[in-house]
Amino acid sequence: MSAPLGQHFLRDRELPKKIIRALRIESKWAVIELGPGHGELTIPLLRACGEQHARLVAVEKDPRLADELQHTIENVSHNASKSPSAAFELVRGDLRKELSHITASLGETPYAIVGNIPYYLTAHLFRMLEELPRRPQRAVFLVQREVAERVVALPPRMNKLAASVQYWSKPKLLFTVPRGAFAPAPNVDSAALLLETHTHMHVRNEGMSARYYRALTTLFAHPRKTIANNFRDAAKHEMRLSQDKKEHTHSAIFGACGVRAGSRPQELSVDTISCIAARLF
Repeated sequence: MSAPLGQHFLRDRELPKKIIRALRIESKWAVIELGPGHGELTIPLLRACGEQHARLVAVEKDPRLADELQHTIENVSHNASKSPSAAFELVRGDLRKELSHITASLGETPYAIVGNIPYYLTAHLFRMLEELPRRPQRAVFLVQREVAERVVALPPRMNKLAASVQYWSKPKLLFTVPRGAFAPAPNVDSAALLLETHTHMHVRNEGMSARYYRALTTLFAHPRKTIANNFRDAAKHEMRLSQDKKEHTHSAIFGACGVRAGSRPQELSVDTISCIAARLF
């Protein structure tokens, strides 16, 4: 079985059950599945959505797999007349282009996202989720285990990816998945990663988000340098303090946020980065 788009299809039949339990689909939600492939997760998802009167939208880029999945869903729907039926839509296209359009079309309907994500798309997907005007209530992804471990890291092992994702969500590594659970088997193990959007993100000032990510980029520009040196380097090139902040030194701002100027970026929490961003920009 080939994987032309970097896909590794599920072969462990217990995995979809565990993923769906973690997703905790609620009544009348919409669920977006990214890269359904042959429908290994889609079919049990369809049943779970039917039980909650939820809607399922699957996004598949590969035309051959999309045709196969459509045929499979039609057969399942025809033979499951006594089971709850979920509204199903198959979107044929690249999730990098389609995701924002799909989420916008949902209006105010709460939604979740789930998928067995090709490794090369993981970082890009996280950035897309950060930029969505309305993020999912919950997401469960199968990703490379090393990436999942990075996302859930805390000080003193914080990293840019973790600080970026944790700004808008609470991540949890649910369980690891051995490479033999996929066909073809990848070269590394995977993990199920749960992301639950912070409820306050629905009302967070977008200006604050921009300031946070600006501070984050500066802080982790050189992870081995101190935070003071990273800001000093940035100030030499393009960063300018706002007019009413010019009287403050970087050290004073760090002190107000309870952190030493000699600290490394890995030692900072999301709250500390937010504090620095709010005072500096």
